[in-house]
Amino acid sequence: MRSEQNITAAINYETLRQVTQKESGLILSLLEQLAARFSLCDPLVIHLEDYQEVFGIPSSSLIDSFLAVKKGFLALKTNEYVISCADPLYPAALADSLNNPPFLYLKGDVSLLDRQLIYVTGTRFLTNEGLKRTKDLVGALCEDKRIVVTGLDRGVESMASLSVSALKGKIVVILSTPLNQFRYEEIRSLQDHIGDHGLLISPFAPSQETQRWHIAVQKEILTTVSHCMIVTEEKDGGAGVKGIHTMNESGKSVYIYEDSVNDRSLLWARNLDRLKNVKIVRDSRAVLSFLKTADSSATMRKTILKSEQLSLFD
Repeated sequence: MRSEQNITAAINYETLRQVTQKESGLILSLLEQLAARFSLCDPLVIHLEDYQEVFGIPSSSLIDSFLAVKKGFLALKTNEYVISCADPLYPAALADSLNNPPFLYLKGDVSLLDRQLIYVTGTRFLTNEGLKRTKDLVGALCEDKRIVVTGLDRGVESMASLSVSALKGKIVVILSTPLNQFRYEEIRSLQDHIGDHGLLISPFAPSQETQRWHIAVQKEILTTVSHCMIVTEEKDGGAGVKGIHTMNESGKSVYIYEDSVNDRSLLWARNLDRLKNVKIVRDSRAVLSFLKTADSSATMRKTILKSEQLSLFD
């Protein structure tokens, strides 16, 4: 599972990203030229002349950057993995997206990558009612053996993550930091616990320093890999509302608790109920009812498709 080849390829990529300051797409395009000459899993320093020729970077700069990045990768623990977008474990939905990270860094139960993920999110400033609602929802999802995914942000996402862990349910967290760093000090122990009992996913190498723009990358991955989104309480607007619209435009269901939508002081909440894939719900029972109906419909579509395929051989 712990592929040394993936680790070396990731070190090479991070070296080039750091020393060239170029966009991922351009780096990958130039790497395709080198792939015709040798394996990209070879340590970069073995082929310095080739990298210098294609990227136009002095060999001394390549060596210095390679050594610095490799030192950062020493932070990877034996239970932390690196997968490339060509790896069978790489989430299919993410592999098909335009901005897919070339590598993902994982810690925990990688079998959860094959499961349907329910994105629980909302405000960073939970009210008592929102707290109760989030815990009730998570309890229902865990009882129904659903897999929760969050970004471990403050508010709804941290409470949902804590509740899943307390109930010994299964959870996946998409980080906005490398595996060895923490966005907030207060989530350190929870993040460690999820790495041991759930799954942590980061698109950021251990050699990187956490940046604010990482959050935008994290949110995009969350909406890409999630089957649906549930918003238990939302008052902030901003990134949360953008996520609702992204999910809706992708044809994915969004379930929003009615208290947020009914609050007419919130400009962003107006007309949300008119979006095709947004459903307004009262409680966790309504959410589970929608999820089970969606499961039945998906099963029926698969049955019909299989029947049509078999009929081709009649």
